[in-house]
Amino acid sequence: MCRSSLIEPIFKNNAPGKDGVLSLLKRHKGMVGQRIASNLKPSKAEVSQEILKKLWKNVPPNNIYNEDESKVSDDPGRMKGICRRGAKYPVKICNHTKFATSVLMCGYASGILLLPYIIYKSEGL
Repeated sequence: MCRSSLIEPIFKNNAPGKDGVLSLLKRHKGMVGQRIASNLKPSKAEVSQEILKKLWKNVPPNNIYNEDESKVSDDPGRMKGICRRGAKYPVKICNHTKFATSVLMCGYASGILLLPYIIYKSEGL
């Protein structure tokens, strides 16, 4: 997806027209395709390699945990975008989402997996 800080003066409203997009898809049929992107807040998209290296510098391997969240939500306005062919999880950065249920899984480097944690809004269930 395009970053909002990039400005291309050759495009109207900083985006190519429909004909330009269709032409690009046709020219690069083996490399790019259309997928529906999921939403990601800007604060979660701002992680750099330097920050990660500083965080993990002096941490012993037996203290390394990993947590993953899977979210099931209603559709807050999905849209198609152009991405590299084979990209499984394209994202669209936006500031809002709607109702969601989350399942969190956590484990650590020795291979032990903790019980899942389910988060949902209980009002109206």
